[in-house]
Amino acid sequence: MLRLNESNVRWRPALKSVYSFYRDGLQSMGLGKTLWKIIAVKLLIIFLVFKFFFFPDVLKKEFKTEGQRADHVAAALTRIPSNSQLIPSGRNMPDRSPKEVNYARTD
Repeated sequence: MLRLNESNVRWRPALKSVYSFYRDGLQSMGLGKTLWKIIAVKLLIIFLVFKFFFFPDVLKKEFKTEGQRADHVAAALTRIPSNSQLIPSGRNMPDRSPKEVNYARTD
C-alpha cells in the first residue's frame, strides 16, 4: 500500500500532468495511433524472436539444479580476470614504438 508522505504528495501533480499530456496526445491522434500499434507489435515480435532463437537457456542445459546455476553465476560475477583478459596480447596490433612516431614540427 502506498503511504502518503511529503515526497509522494509533491510528485503527484507532476505525474498527473505527464499522464494527462500523453493521454490527450494519444486521444487526438488519428494515423499516429495506428502507427504506434504497428511499432508495438513489431517490437514484441522482434523481442520474442530474439529470446527464443538467439538467447538459448545455457544455464538450464549445463546445470541440473538451481543451486548449481546460482553457484556458477556467483563465481562468474566475482572472479577477478587474469592480466591476459585485461591487456591486449599484442598480436595483430601495430607496433607503436617511440622511434617510429614522427615528432617533427610543422611550423
